[in-house]
Amino acid sequence: MISSRRSLAVAVIMAVLVGCNSPFDTRDHLYDGVTLVEFAPVMPAGNYTRQVGVPVEAEAPVPAQVRIQYISSTPPSGTVTGTIRVVETSTASEGRHVTFPDGRTWSIREGEFFTDLAVQFIPAGLSAGESVTLILELEDGEGFQASPNYRLFTFVFSKAG
Repeated sequence: MISSRRSLAVAVIMAVLVGCNSPFDTRDHLYDGVTLVEFAPVMPAGNYTRQVGVPVEAEAPVPAQVRIQYISSTPPSGTVTGTIRVVETSTASEGRHVTFPDGRTWSIREGEFFTDLAVQFIPAGLSAGESVTLILELEDGEGFQASPNYRLFTFVFSKAG
């Protein structure tokens, strides 16, 4: 009897906490920090490195992309534009190993929370068994800061040996 009462009590408490009138449903619990932009993680692993491998015979450019997220309690009221830079420790050379088809400037449209930045891997720039890294960094911009924790994203491009 005690076990069934305890189960009923737990069920009632859970219903209150997850029900329609939960105290956690208020708008008071929205993000209210500085407006940030950050790279989105590769899912499901949740890391900030993407592996792009191609067979040894591949020569045609291979498209890739990375998502940039706007972190705020409300979407932007106008277009938000920023830039990325290639970190000096990257071993990939722009033009030989990678290109940015739309440039290194990105834009998040009014009312949106993210955009994708296009990157192209050039397999012809690698020898069989070779790999290179491309490390991207978001830069601070007008009206936002790059997230200190998620401002870097790494691509590892490789050609099978």
